[in-house]
Amino acid sequence: MTLNPLSHLDPIGSLMLVIVGFGWGKPVPFNPMYLKVRRWGPSIVSLAGPASNILSVVFFGLILKLLYANNLIGSDNLLTLFLVAVIQINLILALFNLIPIPPLDGSKLLYGLISD
Repeated sequence: MTLNPLSHLDPIGSLMLVIVGFGWGKPVPFNPMYLKVRRWGPSIVSLAGPASNILSVVFFGLILKLLYANNLIGSDNLLTLFLVAVIQINLILALFNLIPIPPLDGSKLLYGLISD
C-alpha cells in the first residue's frame, strides 16, 4: 500500500479520461484478515467512500450556510456557485456508489448484509 497517486492510476481509465472526459482508477486493496471485525469489516470499509462524500456535503453545506446567513456571499456569487457544485457532486457520488452493482461500494455492502 502506498500513497503515491501514480500507483493507483489505471491505464485504460486514464486514457478514457483524456478521450471522453470520464475515467477511473484502480481500487485500493485491503486485507480483510487485518480487520478487527471480520464479519462487518469489509462492509465498513466499503462505506468509507460514501461516508466521506456525505461528510463533505455536511461540511461544505455548513460553510455555505454560515457565509450566506452572515451576508458574506450572495446567491449569484462565484463562491456560492462553487460550493453548491461541490455539494451536488459529492451527494451524487455518495448515492451513485451506494448502488448495489459490482464494483460499486453498494454491492460490497449488500454482500456483507446477506452473507452469514
